[in-house]
Amino acid sequence: MDRLEPIPSPPGHLLREFLHRAVPILAFVGAAIGVGVVWHQRFVGTMLFGEVEPIHTDVTTIQAGTITTLCVERFQQVTNGQVIAILETMDADAAGRAMEVMRTELQVLRSRMSIDEARNDQNVEDVRIRWLESRVNLATSKVTLENSRRELERASRLFADKIISEAEFETTQSVHSALEAEVRERTTLADGFQKTIDRLDSVGRRDRGTSLEVLNQSLAAQEKKLQESRTITLRSPMDGMVKVLNHHNGERIPAGTALTSITSAHSEHIVGFVRQPLILDPRPGMSVEIRTRGPKRQIATSSIRSVGSDLELAGSPLRLRGFDSSVERGLAFFVDLPPGLDVHPGELVDLIVHPAPPTKVRD
Repeated sequence: MDRLEPIPSPPGHLLREFLHRAVPILAFVGAAIGVGVVWHQRFVGTMLFGEVEPIHTDVTTIQAGTITTLCVERFQQVTNGQVIAILETMDADAAGRAMEVMRTELQVLRSRMSIDEARNDQNVEDVRIRWLESRVNLATSKVTLENSRRELERASRLFADKIISEAEFETTQSVHSALEAEVRERTTLADGFQKTIDRLDSVGRRDRGTSLEVLNQSLAAQEKKLQESRTITLRSPMDGMVKVLNHHNGERIPAGTALTSITSAHSEHIVGFVRQPLILDPRPGMSVEIRTRGPKRQIATSSIRSVGSDLELAGSPLRLRGFDSSVERGLAFFVDLPPGLDVHPGELVDLIVHPAPPTKVRD
């Protein structure tokens, strides 16, 4: 029996047969290859999540005041020491009243100084009177001593001629010695009064001008201090960017208020977390592979620098991706940020920790 000729099939029928038989196999093979590639890229080793450590600081005022000049705006780049704002802590009326109080107090001090100067002058006059009295007494004692000297000379001649007794001669000698001692002491007393008067006069002349000068300098210093304390200049403590402005011109803010927050554009560390249950015991020195989550994936290698001692609350990586709002506990560790890795502070990265091989113990 002759074989029948095959019925020719149209091209559409052949294409439909190919799609039904070959495409499922090719799709399965392609999916398997894709799963293998994704698994190799994302789930190699122990995968954890980390956050590029943000560095920020608050600019806080230590005194209450009114913002008179705000020198920055949000998202502005600032440098260390740049003026952020100027606050007025005291209005003009209060400053004027404070200055009036200081002037009144200094006037009272001047009055007291005048009274003290008058008292010092009176004391000097009293010392000068006593000095004059001592000089008069000294002159009198010198005259008495001269008379006693002549009397002693006569007594000596009479005692040599055996006219007076030895007791009378010794009495005359004792009187003369006592008068000599009296003259010496009165001389010392008069000289002491003279030195005291000279010292008080020099001190009084020097202090009269110096005290007034000191008072004037003190008033000027107090006025300058008051003027400087009327305003406070807040400066940036580091280079960075103004993240947020909590207050604006004209606002009255209390002491201890954070006016703005400044964040650094660079970071030096990545904070990683091992979530519960702890599938890994991180140790300093372990190798870490860092992978960014952006469209252009970056991969770098670093190592664990230090590990925390206790578990702390950390945001779930799903929450940070926008799918959940849960928090969980985790063990934090520090990873040095390798140079050349282009990441932003606060950015999430994936960390693949390669545990160190076990150490062989020799018998």
